[in-house]
Amino acid sequence: MRTSLRTSVVVAALAGAVLAPAASASASAFAAAPGATPAPSGATLPLADGGHAELFKLGPASYRAVLHDPRGKVTGELKADGAGRGDQFGGLWVTLTSGGALSSWENPGFGGDWSDTREGCTVTRFSGSPWKDVDLALSNGPKGPVARLTRSGDGKVLATLDRNHTTALYGGARVKGLLDPAPELPTLQMRVHGQSLPWEGRKFPAAPKNCGTTPKKPTPAPKPTPTSKPKPKPTTGTTTSAKATTTTTATTPTTYSQTSVVPKGSVAAGAELTAGGSPDRTLLFAGGGALAAAGAAGVALALFRRHGA
Repeated sequence: MRTSLRTSVVVAALAGAVLAPAASASASAFAAAPGATPAPSGATLPLADGGHAELFKLGPASYRAVLHDPRGKVTGELKADGAGRGDQFGGLWVTLTSGGALSSWENPGFGGDWSDTREGCTVTRFSGSPWKDVDLALSNGPKGPVARLTRSGDGKVLATLDRNHTTALYGGARVKGLLDPAPELPTLQMRVHGQSLPWEGRKFPAAPKNCGTTPKKPTPAPKPTPTSKPKPKPTTGTTTSAKATTTTTATTPTTYSQTSVVPKGSVAAGAELTAGGSPDRTLLFAGGGALAAAGAAGVALALFRRHGA
């Protein structure tokens, strides 16, 4: 009985000795995939929350980072293959470039106030950001909205966003509302952790109005050029006005001849000259008729007397 018990203890001890290295090997196999080699920059890199990342080079422009929290627990991994990548891991935003450079920021949300300063026609708003150790400088002016993300302390520029670059830090920051014209002031947004929405933002300041432009003076109306008025021409009986045209024809006064002809015979009495020296035939005929009537009356009287004798 004792022999069999000692045999069982020895077997168990040997099994434990054999299985323990196997368990540790499987744990390290999760961190280092078969064939992966640590990057030349170092296999272990610190994270902003106190954890660390194990970095492995998979090939040209291809890296993988395995992330651990401060207690050593694996929280995820990030792979950059030909292009940089960024993602949220717990309370961290982590980026990894295709060259093996890894960065991380804690992003609990905004805190602190902001202030605006103006220089010429540009207004700049200085503020903290939702990420720890990152400051914002949001400018608006003739060049349009421009956002600079700088590292607290030394002021190193981490990223610049404008109309041509609306995202940065591999999706960790973006500018919304850059339509031209925008319905409202644009906003810089950054990824956050533990909020109702995964983004928090700060609005850009308003650009100064009518800055750098000189108001145009009204152009005076051109003065009329003096022109010589034409002299009035002598009228020939025609008068013209703006409302109507009246034509007046000058008439030549009638001239009557002073020469008279003494009528002879029976037309001597009552014969007169008309205008222009011509005899009035109407009067001549009237005078002749009267004389004829008088002659006929004389003839009738003579016959009446002879008949009575």
